[in-house]
Amino acid sequence: MSINQKELAKYKSLNKYARNNSVVIFGSTFASEMPIGELKQGFGIISEIYNRSLSGLSVFEACDVASEIVYDLFPKKLVIQLGEVDLENNVSTDDVIKEISTLIKGVK
Repeated sequence: MSINQKELAKYKSLNKYARNNSVVIFGSTFASEMPIGELKQGFGIISEIYNRSLSGLSVFEACDVASEIVYDLFPKKLVIQLGEVDLENNVSTDDVIKEISTLIKGVK
């Protein structure tokens, strides 16, 4: 997949107004379609939640993308939902887990 540069630029711009030490959701297609505002309101969640998910994102692109739109938010919690694109393309589960582990190390 080619990263949607327009979407990436949008998130970079929004990050200027986002609060650090919040909850960040970072994932692929499924996570990008989550109605975060409605879930937050429906469950009475008071934490700030930012969705920085990109449709079609592969775990092999995720570290580069996270360095641009996730890490600078210094999330107190990071919800990662990645791997669906890769597993659909017959990437091994071990390779997906390895890439997600690399991504998590970048947050620390």
